[in-house]
Amino acid sequence: MSGNATHGFDLAVEFSERFFNQFMGATLDSPGGSGTSLLCRALDGMGVGFLCGAFTVDVLMDRPSDVTIPAGERDLLDIRISVGGGLLRLVVGLTVDRLLPDSDVLFLDFQNRLFAAQASFAGITIPEALVRSTVSSTFGRLPLPSILLPGGRSSSDPTQVIRADTAIIDDTSAADSDAWALLLTWGGGTPGNVNDFTQSFIPPGGNGAIAIFFGWLCRMLSPHVADALGVPRDAFTNCRLNRNIVIDEDEEVTLTRLDLSLEGDFIRVNAAIRKSGFCYEATGSVTARLRLEIVDGHLIVQSEVDPPVTDISIPWYCWLAGIVVGAIIGGILFGVIGAIVGAVI
Repeated sequence: MSGNATHGFDLAVEFSERFFNQFMGATLDSPGGSGTSLLCRALDGMGVGFLCGAFTVDVLMDRPSDVTIPAGERDLLDIRISVGGGLLRLVVGLTVDRLLPDSDVLFLDFQNRLFAAQASFAGITIPEALVRSTVSSTFGRLPLPSILLPGGRSSSDPTQVIRADTAIIDDTSAADSDAWALLLTWGGGTPGNVNDFTQSFIPPGGNGAIAIFFGWLCRMLSPHVADALGVPRDAFTNCRLNRNIVIDEDEEVTLTRLDLSLEGDFIRVNAAIRKSGFCYEATGSVTARLRLEIVDGHLIVQSEVDPPVTDISIPWYCWLAGIVVGAIIGGILFGVIGAIVGAVI
């Protein structure tokens, strides 16, 4: 995508509320060191351990209107746990820890960002102070998948993650398309704006979706395209040829244009060459479209190449040479597109 969906981040991965429902359900039911589940230990700390049993979890991403939350706080989850005929409600913030040099750690911070801790069982309300202290000590900082930074935070390698960000998307429109977004920046890139994530791009009924910033694709593709064409890497940067390149000295053929751009769901490729010789000059251009899709875990590349367009300026006495040039132009243009498709695949 061009950046409209990723809002400047190289990669945006979104998960629906269903993800956190499943995550919290599995986490609360997991046994700790004592062999007792996390939820049972919390209930026991509140003096109602006898209620421990089957439970359900409902995770909401709407910013609560009935809880006092500082204006600057964001990325909140409203977790509601039904157990033993009662309700445990926790409003907690999602945090990224950047203290380690080689990883960004994501977690739910029940110790420092617990904005609501309410519990009521069988018509009896548990004092909030007791609920808060019990949840903080029992849940602590629940870890989410951490993001490794193999080259550190200053790597320029576009294949290495240098930063992870996160956002809880609270869609206040009628669509109410809430989601959790994991936002990644690779080497050579800069983080986008998390505040621009106001609506999810997950399709209706889906559990998740991925959006890729075209600028990141360019940083990865450019050196491979240059290598495929046999030109210096600094001659093709940001998906654009920045100088004329002689690609066939014997035939005096020069590549004058090569660029990749985003066009809908396709990567558009534009190429042009010039050939000159005794008493003539010929130019040719061609356009192709590449479509990249992930199907069943496999990257599928489809290509469509338009017929080349040639323009030959030849004096009357060189028409015979012009016939030969036209054939050469067509063959070289298709060779250029073939090299690009090969680099992508």
